[in-house]
Amino acid sequence: MIPALNIWDLLMVVGIAQGMVLAFVLWFRRNNHISAKFLGVIFFTLAFSLLGTLISEKEPEPVTSFYLWLMRYVPFWPFMLIGPSLLFMIQSQADRNFSFGRKRKTHFVAALYHLIPTIAWITAWIRFKLDLVQYNKPKFLEFIYVFYTQGDIVYWVHLLIYLFLSTHYLRKNQVKNEEKFYQIITAFKLFLIAWFPFLVLYVSPFNEVLDPLSYYPVCIPVTVLIYWLGFQWFFHLERSKNAAAKSNLDFEKTSMVLNKGMKEGLYLDHDLSLKSAAQKLEIPQRALSQYLNQYLNKSFNDYINYYRIQEVKRKLSDTKLDHLTIAAIAHDSGFKSVATFQRAFKRMEGVSPLQFKNQSKKVLISRFD
Repeated sequence: MIPALNIWDLLMVVGIAQGMVLAFVLWFRRNNHISAKFLGVIFFTLAFSLLGTLISEKEPEPVTSFYLWLMRYVPFWPFMLIGPSLLFMIQSQADRNFSFGRKRKTHFVAALYHLIPTIAWITAWIRFKLDLVQYNKPKFLEFIYVFYTQGDIVYWVHLLIYLFLSTHYLRKNQVKNEEKFYQIITAFKLFLIAWFPFLVLYVSPFNEVLDPLSYYPVCIPVTVLIYWLGFQWFFHLERSKNAAAKSNLDFEKTSMVLNKGMKEGLYLDHDLSLKSAAQKLEIPQRALSQYLNQYLNKSFNDYINYYRIQEVKRKLSDTKLDHLTIAAIAHDSGFKSVATFQRAFKRMEGVSPLQFKNQSKKVLISRFD
């Protein structure tokens, strides 16, 4: 017999349905941006965790073998998928060259932690079938109980770490519509705050005080998250396609203006900064910063120093300028500090300016021999 559902349970059921449908749409609809797929993982995780909680709390009478199979072998509550998905959703929206490679995939390895109870139950079942141990051995059941009780702490800390990583990424990188991303991070932080007192009581010897509240102190905030994400972020990512197209146009315009400025020798200004460059080029400082960071994957100093070093190399290779010192050439090429010039040149060319000059002379001599 299926237990009756109250109004809160029905809200959860609707949330589960919404989360699953949106996850499916975000995963499998053609031409979706990769950020939509990460959001789909978040929707699925929240909905699947709600489903597992609802099934575990609404135990049927009598308990069927199918119900026991679900509870033992299906890894409900895969909360450790949320943190990396949130971080990569932000990064993929901010970085047009984003790639979900091997390094990023390793962030999801921690989610294998959710398979521990499943592996434990399968191992126990195999050993029972081979008559090696009793199926309901007390120590094994105690391990399962401790895992489900203490495991929530790991989920909570894991999500908290990725919220800080996501916040750090937003602060370090100038991301368009970053206030939208701060909103979702704040929403998950509020969820962790709501979860914390429940978590403390749940792992304490006084967890019986939670019995009247059941699972609602955690599941209702999860349900609210699904509703909020559905009405806010699903449509936001839809609009991001048009925003990405506009961003490409902005980048093309910035590229043309910046290249023109470099040809005219803008990099020769010793006091050139991101702000002064944007003013001289008559483009927004934020647009210039986004173009360099997101499109070229370079800092402003690295970009400008590249042109200055090319100028230095040209002059060091010119025998007509042998009367000039390397420091003078560096100064004439836009470098204000000799030490900064030496570091930048060595890092970019792999040799010191003097070594480069000597090598250039050897090449020149060999051509005339």
